[in-house]
Amino acid sequence: MSPELKLKPMLLSALRQGFRHLLRFRSLPPDLTHHLSVVVIAPHPDDETFGCGSWIAHCRKQGLPVRVIVLSDGAASHPHHPVCRPDDLISRRMEECRQACLCLGVESNSLEFWGLPDGRLDQLSTPLQTTTLQRLRNLAEQTPSQLWLIPSRLESSTEHLAARQLVLDALASSRNSPRLWEYWIWAWRNPLCLLPALVRGDLYRYAPPDSSMKIQAISCYLSQITATAPWTQAVLPPALLQAWSCSEEFFLGASLMIGRHSLVSWGHRILHRLGLTEQGSGRPVPAAALDQEYASGAWDHFYSPAERPRFDALLNMIESWGPTPSLLELGCGSGRLVSLLPPGKLRRYMGVDLSKEGLKRAQALGHPQGEFVQADFEQWKPDQLWDLIVFNESIGYARHPARCAAAFARHLSPEGRLLVSHFRHGDSALHWEALEQKFQVEQHVTVSNDRHQHWDLKMLRLNS
Repeated sequence: MSPELKLKPMLLSALRQGFRHLLRFRSLPPDLTHHLSVVVIAPHPDDETFGCGSWIAHCRKQGLPVRVIVLSDGAASHPHHPVCRPDDLISRRMEECRQACLCLGVESNSLEFWGLPDGRLDQLSTPLQTTTLQRLRNLAEQTPSQLWLIPSRLESSTEHLAARQLVLDALASSRNSPRLWEYWIWAWRNPLCLLPALVRGDLYRYAPPDSSMKIQAISCYLSQITATAPWTQAVLPPALLQAWSCSEEFFLGASLMIGRHSLVSWGHRILHRLGLTEQGSGRPVPAAALDQEYASGAWDHFYSPAERPRFDALLNMIESWGPTPSLLELGCGSGRLVSLLPPGKLRRYMGVDLSKEGLKRAQALGHPQGEFVQADFEQWKPDQLWDLIVFNESIGYARHPARCAAAFARHLSPEGRLLVSHFRHGDSALHWEALEQKFQVEQHVTVSNDRHQHWDLKMLRLNS
């Protein structure tokens, strides 16, 4: 475990609260649109609840399948207890985990106990390690566009770090790499362990409107949160239980892209909070990160039925402009939009995207009118006028969305229009506010799906 700071309990509690404020300041709201399912890797029964119970409950409410994998048998939580036998403890903790997961909306058929020896995840025998790695690879390859929640690199628990390493070793040779988010539990023992989270990768925060589901799930783990006679104290420290019981949860994007980009991103966020940057600023993503996301299938959700209502609305807007327009798509990704436009619908099509991996998929579609350019669209300039310029879920990645849109509007034909599709999330309201200071809205359609996801699609004309 991480060493606990030698501070009085009140000071340590205040330090934890201080770090929560810093993490809130640094964090972004999480986004479910990239994912079709969620997998939680828990080293022990109860880690899924303490580490990400609120997020699990939210995903289930949104209709996403959640699968919980408990790696160890949990037999080592009461070492040297005079009465509690390991076999009885295993059965008890499994039943507690089933009940807790039900409180979070996860049915028993989506909960798996792999029974690895508790306390020895970092010392597995070679056959057992090989079998575990293969099971994890199989799990990754069963479903595309998965989000995996795994123990964080910030933990000092050997069990949690060993569980994380098993996942990373398995995925290194998997044909499908899910997106990884890291959760932490024991790092709250010494909040200074969380310092790297302030400058590493993407940090996400989820705070549910109702904390009752997580609290109810935690209450199922009586073997951990209450004393087991003849012991007079619970095995989990009360101060840490208080920290873990908070419904607010943080996740660290498992990206190895550390350093300048993270520091710059954090700096921009601070300046924005202080009112020193333009309102409605976007959040650019490096090309390497986009390539990794396309390779892992994180953007395959554009091809899912959940996205089809939005694409249908966008196609109707394109058709409403008139027959056979020329269309420039900025942030075309893997080419989903042009794949829905049969040959002859457009006079000319060009797609621009920063991701080489995304464009490789777009070109593989073989659309006869598909022209693609790899470029940062904020730096790239078209060499002709276009009837329609489309930002299809991409305007939020511009550094200055409104400024960028206005610059491209100068490359529209006399009757040309801008089309913007934007998921309702994060700073989208600020982006629209900035855009509508420069543009008139000629059409506005709101689209929702059965997952309660919402998009705004607007046809814009630059103010004269």
